[in-house]
Amino acid sequence: MAAPEGNEYYKLCKNPGAPKKYDAVTLRKKINDYFNHIDNTPIQKRKTETHKGEIKEIIEYLPKPYTLIGLCNYLNITMHTLKSYESDDDLMQLIIHARQIIYQNKFEGAANNTFNSNLIALELGLKAKEEQTINNIILPLGSTEIQQISNDLSSIYGKLPEVEPKIIDITEGNQSE
Repeated sequence: MAAPEGNEYYKLCKNPGAPKKYDAVTLRKKINDYFNHIDNTPIQKRKTETHKGEIKEIIEYLPKPYTLIGLCNYLNITMHTLKSYESDDDLMQLIIHARQIIYQNKFEGAANNTFNSNLIALELGLKAKEEQTINNIILPLGSTEIQQISNDLSSIYGKLPEVEPKIIDITEGNQSE
């Protein structure tokens, strides 16, 4: 299904070489407006509690994290357009700074459990240090396995010289001094 000619998305995609929608001054203002909008429109979580037979509705206000997608939607641009702004000398510093603010917001929100730390860690590309566990399992070897290992080592390093066993007589009276 094709997008209609008058559709804003169609216009954005159809003409990628179009003039930039924002200059540096306007973009700075709009980015700040986005952060203020997110800060001033928390998520409302409604809960009901019963205390001494009385039901009370409680509204908990939860902060929203800043996101690049949210910023793009607020600016009415695509992620591709935002990326292209990073190559523009006038807009690059604004976009980099906005990315830093978004990262910091998510990181701090995850650190203080305001946001789900697992989700934020995934989004930020962070992962927990993996611990390695080494299990030493010693299995007894059978005589055929020992013989095979001995043959393998002999073929690599050569045979060990065969030594005549020394017999020691330990009966009383036959001990050498």
